[in-house]
Amino acid sequence: MPRSLRSFWFHSQVIRNITVRMGAGMASNATVDLGQGTADAAAYDAYCHAVAGLVGEGLTRLFVNRDFESEDICGQGIHYWPFCKSEAESGGRTLGLANSMGLFLQKTNIIRDYLEDYVDGRAFWPAEARARARLSRWRTRARAPARATPRF
Repeated sequence: MPRSLRSFWFHSQVIRNITVRMGAGMASNATVDLGQGTADAAAYDAYCHAVAGLVGEGLTRLFVNRDFESEDICGQGIHYWPFCKSEAESGGRTLGLANSMGLFLQKTNIIRDYLEDYVDGRAFWPAEARARARLSRWRTRARAPARATPRF
């Protein structure tokens, strides 16, 4: 089989695999009430993995297959994600770095779209993160207006 045909077959398999996994991940989040955010940090990460981490995995596999990147980017990285295969299962190709990139991009999008999501009644940040930041969906602390001259 010519290399171009093998590459086409490989690429179509990667895209099919990622699409099926993304669909399953999105379907599992379709019925979640996001009015008060995700349940916890693990659910937040799982959501971000389903909508963006898998894209990172797929792109990494495609780039490495076409020799656009080295095998090194298929590694774990610093953070161990529970949804990535172990190094023993994957032969060292855990795709942890790819997931980290995807989660970073999705979390950036969530921050960028915070106001729009707030207006639409959605909150993706876990309740525990909002509590740490002392943010509430229904009530924010009013700030006193800044004074033009300091009071002594």
